Amino acid sequence: MRKRPSHRRRHIQDISWCELLGQKTAVEELLRGFVPEVAEVLAELDFTRATCTKTSFAEVHARKLHSDVLWRIPGKNARDCLVYFLIEHQSGSCTHMALRMFRYIAAVLGDWLDKRSGKDAEPPVVIPVVLHCAAAPWDAPLTLEENSPTLGGFWGLAVKLQYFLVDVIALPDELMVKANNALGGLFLLEKGRLTDTREYRRPAAVCFRAEQNRGLLEAALTAAYTIHRARGKRPLPAAFRRILEARDLEEGAMEQTMLEYLTKAGRAEKQEEDRLRTLVSLKKAFTLRGIAHGAYAKDFGDLVDAGEVSRVIVSFMAAKNPRAYLKRRFGH
Repeated sequence: MRKRPSHRRRHIQDISWCELLGQKTAVEELLRGFVPEVAEVLAELDFTRATCTKTSFAEVHARKLHSDVLWRIPGKNARDCLVYFLIEHQSGSCTHMALRMFRYIAAVLGDWLDKRSGKDAEPPVVIPVVLHCAAAPWDAPLTLEENSPTLGGFWGLAVKLQYFLVDVIALPDELMVKANNALGGLFLLEKGRLTDTREYRRPAAVCFRAEQNRGLLEAALTAAYTIHRARGKRPLPAAFRRILEARDLEEGAMEQTMLEYLTKAGRAEKQEEDRLRTLVSLKKAFTLRGIAHGAYAKDFGDLVDAGEVSRVIVSFMAAKNPRAYLKRRFGH
């Protein structure tokens, strides 16, 4: 059974996706390529004047309500007509997502109501979108009616709401390949990671190479690198930088570099972090047995991996004479 992602991994994913979707080109690629239901609306909007706006709103009882990404896009013809796209990233299904979206939308409209310029001003439309990245497909209701099996019919008399879902694990492969841009590449990498399938990396590399927006390409590669490592955001390694500086790399070069850093380097880095974590446990074991560990610092550095450190901990704690064990193990 696949393990549920840790809170740390989910937090890193949220940050990575929020930063990526804070880019205008990324959100346009998402909506145009993966939310076909809004195609007619997009044709009437002026993306050149789109702005990413605040996502924190004061709620009743002085609580704060936070959403992930909120884009404000004016119309092409009637520029005082606004459409907001509320995009929420999820690493797992949320049973009451429709209700959560209802709260977010109410907060956005409430904020507009407080600041409207005149009584004849037309309220904006808020369109909710959920981006789901998890191994299991999304299984939560998309509407308020479906969220209330017993009273669903009454919701239709009060408020109708449906959010649009982009479920990466369920996206058709051909749709992601057809996108032929950084977002399609990142979705392919994510699907490969979630299904533990290597075959997605080659088409992902092709999509990344086709991306024309350098800023978005860098953001997407950073997100891929960060999510796959799940160890917190750090600068891109030199090999990724070379990709950004030399867009005319021969076919396969980007794929090879991605494989190196999303697998080999990422795995090596994880192994080193695991080793350092178990070394902390070894030092605590020394303290428990009343032995100063400072004299063994060099010996600790020679322990090659977490497995070897763990074996030392077990043997050390089991030894009747810990100092005799240390002399046998380290020679002093």
